[in-house]
Amino acid sequence: MSKALRWILAACLWSLGLARYLGEALYLRPLFSSPLAVGGMALAGGGVGLLLWRALAPRRAGAWVGLLLPLAYLLSPQPDPLMGLVLLAGGAGLTLFLAWGPGRRWAVLLLALVVLGLYLRTMGQAVGEADTFEFQVVAPALGIAHPTGYPLYILLGKLFSLLPFGSVAWRVNMTSAVFGTGAVVLFHELLGRVFAPGDDPPSRPQRSQRPRRGIKRALFAFRRKHPAAVMHPPEGGRRENASPASPGGRAGRAAATHLSGGARRRAIVQGGVRGRATDVGGASQLLVALAFAFSRVFWSQTVVAEVYALNLLFVSGLLLLATTVLEGRGGRRVVWRLALLSGLSLTNHLTTVLLFPALVLILLLARPRMEWWGWLGCGLLFLLGLSLYAYIPLRWPALHDGRWMRAGEFLAYVTGQQFGGALQPALLRDPTRYAIVGRMLLEPFGWVGVMLAVVGLGWLGARRPRLALVSGLAFLAYAFYGLIYLVPDISVFLLPAHLILALWMGVGVGTAALGAATSLLLPSPSSSPTGRGGEGGRGGVKLLSSCLIALFALLPLSRIWLNLPVVDQSGRVEAERWGRYVLSLPIRPGAAILADGEKFAPLYYLQQVEGLRPDLDLVVHFTEEEYRADLAARLAAGQTVYLARYLPHLESFHLRSLGPLVEVGTEPRAEPPPGAETAGATLGPVELMAFDLELDPQGRSLYHLTLYWRAAAVPREDLEVRLRLVDGAGEVAWVSDGVRPVGRHYPTNGWPPGAVVADYHPVPIPPWLPPGSYSLEVALFPRFSEQGVAADGGDIWWGLTQVEVEGGEPGGELPHRVQILLEKAWLMGYDLPAAVPAGSPVAVDLAWAGVEDGGAVRLEWVDEAGQAVGRAEGWVAPGVAWSRVWLAAPDVPGTYRLRVGCRGWGARCRWLARPTDGCVLAAVEVGPSPGGLADFDGRMLLVAAAVGAERLRPGEVLPVTLRWRALRMMEEDYTVTVQLLGPDGRLHGQVDSWPVQGTLPTSQWKPGQEITDPYQVLLAPEAPPGRYRVIVGVYLLATMERLPVVGEGGAPVADHVVVGEIELTAGMPPPPQPGSSAPAPAIPRRSRSGGYGGGRSVLSRRWPRPGRNSIPAPLP
Repeated sequence: MSKALRWILAACLWSLGLARYLGEALYLRPLFSSPLAVGGMALAGGGVGLLLWRALAPRRAGAWVGLLLPLAYLLSPQPDPLMGLVLLAGGAGLTLFLAWGPGRRWAVLLLALVVLGLYLRTMGQAVGEADTFEFQVVAPALGIAHPTGYPLYILLGKLFSLLPFGSVAWRVNMTSAVFGTGAVVLFHELLGRVFAPGDDPPSRPQRSQRPRRGIKRALFAFRRKHPAAVMHPPEGGRRENASPASPGGRAGRAAATHLSGGARRRAIVQGGVRGRATDVGGASQLLVALAFAFSRVFWSQTVVAEVYALNLLFVSGLLLLATTVLEGRGGRRVVWRLALLSGLSLTNHLTTVLLFPALVLILLLARPRMEWWGWLGCGLLFLLGLSLYAYIPLRWPALHDGRWMRAGEFLAYVTGQQFGGALQPALLRDPTRYAIVGRMLLEPFGWVGVMLAVVGLGWLGARRPRLALVSGLAFLAYAFYGLIYLVPDISVFLLPAHLILALWMGVGVGTAALGAATSLLLPSPSSSPTGRGGEGGRGGVKLLSSCLIALFALLPLSRIWLNLPVVDQSGRVEAERWGRYVLSLPIRPGAAILADGEKFAPLYYLQQVEGLRPDLDLVVHFTEEEYRADLAARLAAGQTVYLARYLPHLESFHLRSLGPLVEVGTEPRAEPPPGAETAGATLGPVELMAFDLELDPQGRSLYHLTLYWRAAAVPREDLEVRLRLVDGAGEVAWVSDGVRPVGRHYPTNGWPPGAVVADYHPVPIPPWLPPGSYSLEVALFPRFSEQGVAADGGDIWWGLTQVEVEGGEPGGELPHRVQILLEKAWLMGYDLPAAVPAGSPVAVDLAWAGVEDGGAVRLEWVDEAGQAVGRAEGWVAPGVAWSRVWLAAPDVPGTYRLRVGCRGWGARCRWLARPTDGCVLAAVEVGPSPGGLADFDGRMLLVAAAVGAERLRPGEVLPVTLRWRALRMMEEDYTVTVQLLGPDGRLHGQVDSWPVQGTLPTSQWKPGQEITDPYQVLLAPEAPPGRYRVIVGVYLLATMERLPVVGEGGAPVADHVVVGEIELTAGMPPPPQPGSSAPAPAIPRRSRSGGYGGGRSVLSRRWPRPGRNSIPAPLP
């Protein structure tokens, strides 16, 4: 095939990918459905390819291979415009890179622009959570963060907060984006340094020239007989060993023809392989750097205010300097820089100390010759970098009423002494930890990346054993730390190990490419001098190296389209909107708000950074005991107290809602506030006196409803409030889940007679609700019952008022993406369970775009024989974004396909598909019941549970292992709680965590996936003897709302499941055994009060993570 034809065909294929992308992303119907339009675009692309051949082909014969990357998009059965865009841009960029071969500096600039651009595109715009929120508040105020203080990041964050554009939260977030980009650039330089010539320093004449043998020779030799292949040119663009007399030069190639046998073949290989090494090295280094830059965990830390991007910048810089020392270059100055950077790195993150054994080993292997004063200078420079920690005691008095920090307090603070409980060497005997760490090391680059890393490590072991030993020691240090450090976010502590894996992977890519090129160039003994190893062979090397680089390019490019939707923080502003609404409420001056960690963050940020409601005391604690003590003290002092978290056992107080806050009072309210709209309805034993309804002032698709109840006598039942919207035709459009009044704090059977109870409920407008006027109705139901109490006139539901709906705000893409053209509308996605009980109602959510006219949507079940066995219809209105259709599952168990269509409209099921009357959405398993122990709201199934003991004593640990099965995709990260409920009806042991020790949140589960989830529940030392029940529940931490356990018909039957019982015997707890694997004590994660630098807010020892007594015990 001629070179011109290759370029034309490759350009045609690239243009086909462009046509599909435009058809799917921009909803261009001719490019989605017309083969003629698509073919015309492909022919136009072929013409452009001919022009490219004329311009680019002489520069690099195989550059056209990059244009083939969109082939993966064309062959994908699922529509994914982001994948198409990435492959189109990546293919065009790779083609230009291979054709022009930009210099090293231009390649670095290109890398920095691409990486920083995507980081800024996905960076958070508003206040974040946990550590991110803390740095967004602390840095602008020059406060002190939680231990170990992170003084370097605070000072740098302060500089970024002075930028004249963007919100303060965005500016501080930019700190991580910039330093993350710097880390990627240094890593790119490190790659070039590792796989390059001259990797051993020149021999020193003053040292003995005696040959060394064995391992000692491999580790301490200062010159190799055969230097490594060149992976990039030195400054100035000239290749090593490419002089005219060299094997790669003109005279060398001419001389090679007069050689014979192995000598001639080696000369040809050197000329061909080294001649292509520059292009292979430059492209492979760039692609490996991009793969690391867009790996999920590292990317997630560059779009929020966190210290880990800066930590990777230091790790990359230290490894780069260490490689220079190992090569014997730079002399004393490089060692001094290494010492200074080592000390400075500790002021950002203490885990850099895990790199120190590798750095010490480098000094032992390189044995730099320095006088005593040179080593003294190293120590002084290390202390100079470390001296930045002086910021903490110097700043401490300004934040703690003039009190100076004691020496012991400072040492405990900067060393993170309070985190010591999370270091558990006993976990080395826990197989679960190895599975967790292994999964996290596999995640960034997959099996392909790991295999390439093994190849690269093998190459280093053979060609650069000292560097292999040093990098392996650093990798093992971080992996070991990941095994013994028991925290949910352990993945961020393994980022340096990810970087080392990427380093090995880069070496492996270059080794594989050059090895394949070498095998292609080696001629057989019977071939002619002008055969395979001649100019034709070198042309084959060009093409082969381009193909290998293009094939590897799929790895970094896939990181972009797979990880971007996961790490994107740009649209997450809900928490800040909630905080603005709360602080706009008529909260009494000088009041206190006791909040959990989720609610505290936006409130504190808005108060400290934007100055909203500076008169309020914002408080967060860790334990319920601390909340209760603080609540009692403030009420005794006459201060008004509001709750922004769940706090059980408040029976002695009078509770009422103020928006989403709960006011804790000592006196009841006698009348509704003036201005409330009168209701005058009686619902069973309770009177609904009045209500308030307002549209959300923050622009959210939400109404705020406050109901004012009064009970003439104490109700006997624990009633829940339910709301619903009814359209003009009398059809129920939306029903809320039942919830206890006053934010689940105030059961109706605890209301005092005659008191008015203000009860707040948000009324979200579902995104699938068509525009129109709806009746808002309220009812009371006993818990886990579908029989509501009768209202006036005998009906259960009472109409409050009419609400106008202009169309719900879409909450993001639905879990399953499709692209179906239904003549006058585009179906873009759907959501439905993977398995449903036979005969049960099934809700199917559909996402739409470009709906021109309304139409009837038809859903039907199709059995294995292809027969329709049931159907339902819904209506899609013009301009609607989502719709919901209810249909009944088939009565006969089996596997069914769900087909969608519109009455009177044809359907094209995918790009360039033929018209049909309907398209299959998914296969659904219909069975008698999901089985297992408990079905949590059709989202997750508890398949089995194993309780590890039948008898315990106080203070002992109960192992509990749960096995889950995901029933559908979940956007939320649910918390699992395992509780020990004693004979006195109280909790005496509890563990709350995301599944698998916090490392596998439910948002990452796939339908049908089964997860083994172990827990260690510590029984309280003061627990009374008796029979205990082991119960399991699931809840959402942001709202403290539990997922209900549903029965056969999908109706809630409980909010927990009992998975076993144990007998607690009296007696002293046994002494701890050496190496016991008892869970760690509470791990403080934030600073004490005052650490944020001012304000009236109070911060307790750490952020409240899911922990003991964080949710109420279930009803016996």
